[in-house]
Amino acid sequence: MPGATFVPLIPPAASEAGVPGVSVESDVSGTQRNIWKAFNGNLTGYCFHSDKGATTGTVTVTFARPVTVARLRLAPQGALFDRLPRDFSVAAEDDQGRWRELARFSGIEVTSFRQSEFNDFPVRAESPYSRYRITITANNGGEYLTFSELSLEERKTAGSDRVKLFLFCCVCLLLLCGARDAQARLEKRFPSPGRPAPVGVFAALALLPFTVCLLQPAQVYIANTAEFRSFFTALLPGLLAAACLLYGFFLGAYFLLPGTGRARPLAVSLALAAGLLAWLQAAVWPWSGGVLNGGELLGREFIGGALQSSAPSMQIYFQAAAWAAGLIFAVLAPRLLRRFSVVLPLAVLGAQLVSVVLQLPSLHRAEGNKSLCPNPDNLFRFSSDHANVVVIVLDMFQSDLFDEIHAGADRRFTGELEGFVYLRNALSGFPVTIASVPNILTGTYFDNSETSAAYVKKVFKSCSLFKSATLAGYKVAAKTWVHNTTYMDREMVPDARPCRSAQWTRLELGLLLDTALFSAAPDVFKPRIYDKGNWFLAGAAGQMFFTEGKAQNSPLGQHKKGDIAFVEMMTSRSRADPGPGTFKFLHLAGNHPPMDMDENLLPADMPIDRPSALRQGKGALVLLGKMLRSMKRLGVYDNSLIFVLGDHGLGLEAGRGRFAGKPLDGWLARGLPLLLVKKPGTGGPLLVSDAPASLGDIPRTVAGRLGWEGSYPGEDLFALAPGLKRKRRFVNANSVRNGKFQEYEISGHSWDPSAWRQVVK
Repeated sequence: MPGATFVPLIPPAASEAGVPGVSVESDVSGTQRNIWKAFNGNLTGYCFHSDKGATTGTVTVTFARPVTVARLRLAPQGALFDRLPRDFSVAAEDDQGRWRELARFSGIEVTSFRQSEFNDFPVRAESPYSRYRITITANNGGEYLTFSELSLEERKTAGSDRVKLFLFCCVCLLLLCGARDAQARLEKRFPSPGRPAPVGVFAALALLPFTVCLLQPAQVYIANTAEFRSFFTALLPGLLAAACLLYGFFLGAYFLLPGTGRARPLAVSLALAAGLLAWLQAAVWPWSGGVLNGGELLGREFIGGALQSSAPSMQIYFQAAAWAAGLIFAVLAPRLLRRFSVVLPLAVLGAQLVSVVLQLPSLHRAEGNKSLCPNPDNLFRFSSDHANVVVIVLDMFQSDLFDEIHAGADRRFTGELEGFVYLRNALSGFPVTIASVPNILTGTYFDNSETSAAYVKKVFKSCSLFKSATLAGYKVAAKTWVHNTTYMDREMVPDARPCRSAQWTRLELGLLLDTALFSAAPDVFKPRIYDKGNWFLAGAAGQMFFTEGKAQNSPLGQHKKGDIAFVEMMTSRSRADPGPGTFKFLHLAGNHPPMDMDENLLPADMPIDRPSALRQGKGALVLLGKMLRSMKRLGVYDNSLIFVLGDHGLGLEAGRGRFAGKPLDGWLARGLPLLLVKKPGTGGPLLVSDAPASLGDIPRTVAGRLGWEGSYPGEDLFALAPGLKRKRRFVNANSVRNGKFQEYEISGHSWDPSAWRQVVK
């Protein structure tokens, strides 16, 4: 509820001396001397860390005075979500020395946590206590029990939430009770026929369909134009059709109702109320949109009796009460609402329409940065008598995961990598795809001085591998996974064409409708619409990339299903012809969460941890092996310059046991991508090199080796020596202050924490 704030009960501890007035004890093995680190106020530094194998125990907090705990907060240690508590409870000791359980949380999966942020769990103690105990009975599968910060908080409000909720319900009840009297007074002063007027019927029934299926999607598209491959003019007919179809359904259902009695007036009243509530939900009560604002959608678990979602708990109650009151009011006072069945719908629809029209100029400017698509005929064609350049991105594939897989005895995962060199000491430029892919294809670094869309367009038109390949006479093909990370037009690539794939239009239409429905629906329905990233309508509209072959009916998630389908098409459709060389940029989901594919390409439901990443990574390497085998079968493997890489790391702990100090994890471990390189004419077993490589070196390497035009920064990857002293750059685009990104300079091995030095804070 507005006005409610939470206040930490334990101030930050600066040392093992702890906090005056608060005693903290732990029986978790290995934490007795570092328990204070869970209360030092540092989300990224020292943490509560158990001995290996110790994953359960209790943490007891004793206050000098009785306090009422309303919320427990946990922050993970970087991205080590598998070490976080999964099953735990909070209890308080009463005056008789008995422990009273206040809250129990079970099955809190890693997907419910956000990295380097507090994650909230309601406790709601009924009265103040001096002693609280957190009992952890299981973690998320890791070998340790760790978390960066733990906080117990009390609620400070002008009045208790219960009182506010009670008063709110009383107001709703008074409104409902007064509806009959108000209705009688209005009808006496403004008599109206018993049946709804035709204009009022058509207007009231139009509010919900045209809000949710047309005007809200238009607002979402305009605000997020770069996220969509399709132009608005391509999506508009589908939006209109969806709105008209739902409107027609409402009209048909209305006229099927009996013409006498209360059925039709009640239907008009309910439709008007639902439309108004949906508009208020999207425009007035959006709060945090979860995945819509870049974060995780938390509404997946019933925790402590309350649905943990993108809105605070009291706001969820407010939503539910408002929807319930509005719909009940519509049932009890249909004639009162019907009096406004023309004015209200037209006013709300008109306001939304005016908002959309006013934003059309900005939409036109934003769509000017949209990329064309490469000629699909080039995607599966290789040159049999000229060089082929193939850049394969396995998204979020971390270097040390490949190192562990390669060290194993199973050659099924790395046996096809003849002639490759594994550059173990590789570094990505950024920890996020939208900035990393332009760095891979242009060698430049996004500095936040302009929009990402404008930056991508500028650097690709200026000097990129797409442009250099075209100038050298190569045919360009690209399979992008995040389409707004690249740009091409006919000046750069003459045979590029508008992105008018019926599959993509259908998919993005489903995503747009899903997003609008997500924003307009009550919070309790949002997880069902999101469906763990598969989405309600988009999942039914089509697959993420391709919908043919064995992958079509696979129960895998959309992204991995798309990878499998693409590889199937590559193995069956690829051909080698005499003619110009080819440049291919192929971006697969690779090892990106969710962890829903195992090493045998079968569905799996796994946590985001190292064992799961190894299994899914092996599956991604199996797909890579199939792609390389198809090139060998065509006879083009030997004359190809091939790069296999992760666009950045996964954020899992890396380098333990190899270097002194705390291993890299979190956003810094995202700077450790897989990088495999093979130049034409090489063979033999996979080699390993610790030369200081960077993903931004790829353009310089390609242009230098093949004599392409273009002035690219960086070094030739094949000329780097393992002992070379080199300073490399990593920009943490997830941390920005005063318009500047956090930036690091790496002077040694990328896995070595001591080699990292922050140069821009």
